Amino acid sequence: MSRFAALAALVCSALPADCKKVLPKDSPKLANRDAVAKALPQGMRLEEKFRDLNNGGKVTTVEQKLAGLRAAVGKDGKLRDGGGKPIFFYKGLSYQGRRPTRNQEAEARKGLELLRKQGTVIEMAPLKPPR
Repeated sequence: MSRFAALAALVCSALPADCKKVLPKDSPKLANRDAVAKALPQGMRLEEKFRDLNNGGKVTTVEQKLAGLRAAVGKDGKLRDGGGKPIFFYKGLSYQGRRPTRNQEAEARKGLELLRKQGTVIEMAPLKPPR
């Protein structure tokens, strides 16, 4: 946290709620939000929350993650990161609502490694773990 942010937080704790507008935003903004939203896989929304397995299981949204990657829509209509690599969303087996078997986990790891060789992979886990 920058010195300005720490000082602003200290001052804002004693002032009205609208003072918090002074604090800097932690998350970067997503460029061309509408085009990016249209390029998402079917059924996925920018507001969708998930546990980011690339970031220690931290809860984030699709929009925040894509903004951090400086995502944009390429000429081919697909999402690409700031370096031009394609972006893939990987929802692990835990999204199926039950714990995977060892064989399923092994196959999933192989598939994940193939995706990593092709581009940037966003590894997603549900907010609630399977039973």
